[in-house]
Amino acid sequence: MVDESIKCPMTRNWDPYDPEFRENPFPTYKEFRQKCPVGHAETYDGFWAVSRYEDVFNVARDSENYTSRQGISLVPLPTDGRALPMESDPPEHHALRMILMGEFTPNAVAAREGMVRKTAQSLIESFCEKGEADLSEDYSKLLPTAIVCALLGIKELDPKFQTWAEEIIYDPNDEERVRAASQAIYDFFKEMLPKQKKNPGDDFMGILIKAEVDGKPLDDQMILDFCWFLLIAGLDNTAFTIRNLFLQMDQNAWLKEELINHPEKIPDAIEETLRLYSPVWGITRTVAKDVELNGEKIPEGDRVLMLFASADRDEEEFPEPDKFILGRSPNRHMAFGMGRHRCLGAHLARLEIRVAVEEILKHLPDYKVTEEVGWNEMGPLPVSFEPRTLDFGDNS
Repeated sequence: MVDESIKCPMTRNWDPYDPEFRENPFPTYKEFRQKCPVGHAETYDGFWAVSRYEDVFNVARDSENYTSRQGISLVPLPTDGRALPMESDPPEHHALRMILMGEFTPNAVAAREGMVRKTAQSLIESFCEKGEADLSEDYSKLLPTAIVCALLGIKELDPKFQTWAEEIIYDPNDEERVRAASQAIYDFFKEMLPKQKKNPGDDFMGILIKAEVDGKPLDDQMILDFCWFLLIAGLDNTAFTIRNLFLQMDQNAWLKEELINHPEKIPDAIEETLRLYSPVWGITRTVAKDVELNGEKIPEGDRVLMLFASADRDEEEFPEPDKFILGRSPNRHMAFGMGRHRCLGAHLARLEIRVAVEEILKHLPDYKVTEEVGWNEMGPLPVSFEPRTLDFGDNS
């Protein structure tokens, strides 16, 4: 039990998954930073909410005092395995991460730009003559789905992967539905695995099958855990940011015009969108031994929730934190995490987002969002534009 005197009243009953809170969490985050930067909550079996940039930064980089091995989500992931390599600690974490590190270097990612661009163009070609589309369902979701499926050796592009990912991420309290979605992903890869083992290729599953750690191959459960997490991480976060940047440009005409006229500024717009609307709003760690954080004594075994979305709007780190500033510098946001667990696929995500935006602004720059939609979801993004015929030929 935590001593009553160290519980901030404002965090005690806080539910970070409450739909009303999720609609606009930023005023609450600001209040946390100002009045209760490390506050204890009694919901979800108890945890500590860490909201200031400096504190989140320090926790994220301290794998000695804060372990990932016991889970990264307030609501335990409904699997019999682990989300690898995230739910591991050094030295195991480094060994597991290195298996796929070569596939995510800047050079390796750059070599895939042609594939990403061809996919984006093919998707645009499928709806450009209609004069309307859903830039979420028809584009923002399908682009990363196609790429991650190709990388994992999945031959068919199927929207069900994105549906499963969203069910796991956006409504973790619906345990039955989440477990069913999670099991569906595992079952899919279980069916793939024996075929891949007979003739492992150069895709991610093939690399995992051929990999060794300390001279031993990964067992089937570890391979499945890896594939499960790669699919989840590779789909939703990237799609979320693509959708949000399209929404930002629609709501801020100056931004769209600036990026049309100066596409070289698209990477800056991506970084600011990632900062303002972090696709991963928070991840948990478990305290490995008694620690003190911003004056609060936290006992071993307690969980700490690093609020990346709050840290990325900390006034002490980001002047005018709630404003979209194109070319903000420095912009050391934590949308991809921090420290050893920084997102392995960050370079790939940035490439996919950049290409997605470049292709729409080049071919459908007049798109307009036709309904009022929210930012903090992966729902529809209906748009209209002047119908046109686009022939990308060989998409080169």
